[in-house]
Amino acid sequence: MTTLRDLMRDTKASRATLTPKSLASYLKENGAPADTLDTTVADAIHLSRTASPTYGALAEALSETGLSNSGYRDYLATRADKAKAEATATAYEAYLNDKRTAEAGYEAYLSQADGKRVSRTSDVLRYATTLDTVDGEDIARYARLLGFSAADAAELSARAVDTVQKQRRASVLQTVVDRSMTGQEADAYARALGFSDEESRAIARFADELRRTVLSGIDLTDN
Repeated sequence: MTTLRDLMRDTKASRATLTPKSLASYLKENGAPADTLDTTVADAIHLSRTASPTYGALAEALSETGLSNSGYRDYLATRADKAKAEATATAYEAYLNDKRTAEAGYEAYLSQADGKRVSRTSDVLRYATTLDTVDGEDIARYARLLGFSAADAAELSARAVDTVQKQRRASVLQTVVDRSMTGQEADAYARALGFSDEESRAIARFADELRRTVLSGIDLTDN
């Protein structure tokens, strides 16, 4: 598990974020298929104009040879239009392939980001169990250093505190049962472990009620 001290030393980790990029941001960083399409279509238009008998050097050459209004001019025009249509179709097909590749790449990126988030969520929960006193702000700070947003860190901290406290209460109650503690003993034991006054009193009441139930000869399994 990554310790808080490790993260404080690791400036790169402290700047990391677990919030996935949007599709638009991902495509901007990795190349948007639409950019490829626009460029390829522009190239196709340029090439068709170059081959057109009504544009540029070819038009001038036909004029000089007296073929500007001939059937050959029409043939060249048809061929140029066909070349433009074929190049545009090829460009669009390439665009669709790039689009599918980009979307698959984004899905893989989201899956990886989700895996990292799950792993770091486990790190936060494990970190919470190592604390002598369960401190929500300390846990939230650790979560932020792992890359969680402030809102996510606060939510995760609250969840970790609740989980750890339930685990510790269950452990304390089991010890109270195993040692047949009195209410006073259970109260002192709970306070020594860092439980609040209210929680300690609740554990003490449980111990007293348990002893009364046992001493009265009532079988708890009947309840």
